[in-house]
Amino acid sequence: MINLTQISYMALAPISVFSECLLLYGFYKLREFKAHPEVLIYWQCLSQLVMDIHWFTGIEYIRSSMPQISCMLLGSFSVYFYFLSWDYTVLLSIEILLKIRNPHETKYKQRRFWYHTISHATSFIIFLFLIFKGDNNGKSIMKTCFVQARSLYELIVFIPVFIHFPICVVVTVYTIYISYNTFYLKYLKYNILVVIAFSIAWIPIGLVHGLSYNGFDIELPFWFLMFAVLLGGPSGGIIFCTRMMQKGLFKKILKSIFMSKQKLDESYEEYCIEKLSETFVVSYSEFFTSVTVKVIYIKAIADIIVGLANVLMNSENSGFNNQAHRQWNFTIKMAKETSFTVIQYNIHEYKKVMDHFKLNYHDIAISLSSQDNFIDIETRCENIGGKSGAFFYYTSDKEFILKTVTKSELQVLKIMTEGYAKRITSSTQSYLAKIFGAFKIQSGKTKPFRVILMENLSSRMRYPLIFDLKGSQADRRVTHSSYRNIGQMPRTKVYKDIDFFNVMSKIQIDKKDMPELIKAIKLDTKLLQEYFIMDYSLLVIMQEMDMLRGSKVEGNGFFNFDNYLVHIGIIDFLQTYNTKKKIESKYKTLKVGKRFSISAISPQPYRKRFLKLFKSVFTLNMTMQNNINNKEEI
Repeated sequence: MINLTQISYMALAPISVFSECLLLYGFYKLREFKAHPEVLIYWQCLSQLVMDIHWFTGIEYIRSSMPQISCMLLGSFSVYFYFLSWDYTVLLSIEILLKIRNPHETKYKQRRFWYHTISHATSFIIFLFLIFKGDNNGKSIMKTCFVQARSLYELIVFIPVFIHFPICVVVTVYTIYISYNTFYLKYLKYNILVVIAFSIAWIPIGLVHGLSYNGFDIELPFWFLMFAVLLGGPSGGIIFCTRMMQKGLFKKILKSIFMSKQKLDESYEEYCIEKLSETFVVSYSEFFTSVTVKVIYIKAIADIIVGLANVLMNSENSGFNNQAHRQWNFTIKMAKETSFTVIQYNIHEYKKVMDHFKLNYHDIAISLSSQDNFIDIETRCENIGGKSGAFFYYTSDKEFILKTVTKSELQVLKIMTEGYAKRITSSTQSYLAKIFGAFKIQSGKTKPFRVILMENLSSRMRYPLIFDLKGSQADRRVTHSSYRNIGQMPRTKVYKDIDFFNVMSKIQIDKKDMPELIKAIKLDTKLLQEYFIMDYSLLVIMQEMDMLRGSKVEGNGFFNFDNYLVHIGIIDFLQTYNTKKKIESKYKTLKVGKRFSISAISPQPYRKRFLKLFKSVFTLNMTMQNNINNKEEI
């Protein structure tokens, strides 16, 4: 027994420590390691490293030379990371399932905060309990510093056996079941293998400790104890080997050791461009096998494009027989045969909108079907992982935007579509953003995407300056840099209220346009108030005249101001004043003090404030002189 344990602790454990250090180094150097959900593996590996180091306390001369208090503290510290590693393994399995079920979902940044908080808090509570209980000497059944052998504390180590492990098993089996033979499993299978490898390595250890509790009066077989020891020592190495099964990953880590981080990033960018170019030249289907930083999102967007293009192309010649909605079922040959189910909502209302703006299904389908949409697809995506959790995809011709919406937002849109279509096609101009369709798309076994197809308000502008204005002040600032005028502001951000008023005074428009403009905005916001909608924005887009695309842009919402063309529109009008918003309103009121400085207020005062905002942004152009304020930003 002693020889076997010493072999595990003196020979196998150092291999594990080296392997985990190499993997953690990869997280630091390689960009693909930092993408979600790899960051959860990082924390699992860091915890695993501490557990691997703890095996050294099983080496006889180290353990015999340690004071009891040191063994107890080190053991309690190791238990902290033991639970932390199990927590992150469970969370990794859950995140893999969520990503496969819902590939376009991007709210993981919000979840990650709670993952870290809850995992560390629960582990820390256990750590404090082991330290301050007083009768734990830390000398474990496995001859290491962990928890006192045969004591009640053994049951603490036993907890993951009947909580964490069953969750991992159920979630992983279900994940494999729903994603079997799909693209998503092919990409995430290495992360699934990490979950499996960790569980196999650490479950015997949990069983040994739990069943050794004196209260159970069980005599553990010698072979089972040795089995746990021989799996525990090299556990980090097992997980490392599992992760390195991804083709070329180990080679990249070794290469990163001898290459600077800057050169490594440049090499990675060249690799991504090369892969995307290759897949375009060979075939669209091979695009799905290329691995980029956000390949899961890219595949999700590609599914949306392919599914919608197919539906719209066939809609032009299809009779809907007075159907409000229609379900399409079809199969497309991509990397392999993929089945699609697409539900097209409020068909007649959106057809009315398209007819009013002289569009047809064929025009939009052509825009979506262009092969240019699949080149540098990631560069036309915005807000991935942002606050709303939605992403936007801009078609390659810049004409349309595909935006994911939540189930509740889609429900709001379905309810208001008739009123919306009537308003936007009326004789009085409307500045509500044009929506041309609402869809629910499912490809294979993935969770459905809910998508709206809408106009791109900046379609004719090359490098526009964009402001998203709500009329509130709380959290309505993007930059703290000082700009003398709007010409100095970078075009890579969407600015907010405080940013606007720090660098601008009012935008002047012709006297003849003002009455119609105010009338239109009042009618638009009245419609939104009737549907109990708030939290919408005034989008103000500005572009120098010499930077426009093609010929001069015509149509409603465009104004000349100094040397700029200004385009405006009302966006994000799918949020009702529901319970969540009421809670947000109360919370932010307590936080900032003034109720009307926050965004989340009820529809009637929201409309009143929005109209006040509009009048503070626009004024009559009486003198035709430049009114850009050159004051410094506060």
